[in-house]
Amino acid sequence: METTQVSVRPTVGDMVTTPKNVFYVPDEELKDFYLKFAHFLNPDSCCANRTEFEILNILRKELKKNMDVLNRLNMHVWHEGIAEIQTLCGTYSIQDNLGKKERMQMNISMGKHLQFLIQATMDSPVFKQMYKNYSLHYNRLEGLLKQMAKDMNLPKE
Repeated sequence: METTQVSVRPTVGDMVTTPKNVFYVPDEELKDFYLKFAHFLNPDSCCANRTEFEILNILRKELKKNMDVLNRLNMHVWHEGIAEIQTLCGTYSIQDNLGKKERMQMNISMGKHLQFLIQATMDSPVFKQMYKNYSLHYNRLEGLLKQMAKDMNLPKE
């Protein structure tokens, strides 16, 4: 893959931001990459009777679904759930009508859920990075599809 490094100096109002290196990848190479990506992500979408445009649109929809899931994970306030579960389960477990066996099962279950929440809290930066990566691919693919539609004289969506 041949790339060209371009120096970009975006402006905001009268301010100029610091230079950022951007790698330009020609549309043909980008299309080849995303067709291979579609094959790895969802091999069933790459059947012989589908056009490249259709395959790439299926990939775009898959990326969007993944972004939606990651966005929900990123929007959740993980650390608040821990205290809520502890309070609710603690209140439940001190009831007089609970037997020792039921109380122990509830504590084991609560421990598993709390462990998941703690792990998810620790993984939240990973969720954010994954969302950022999927967004980058989604936006590049969206641009590529718009250019392909324009080249094929397809009506705008």
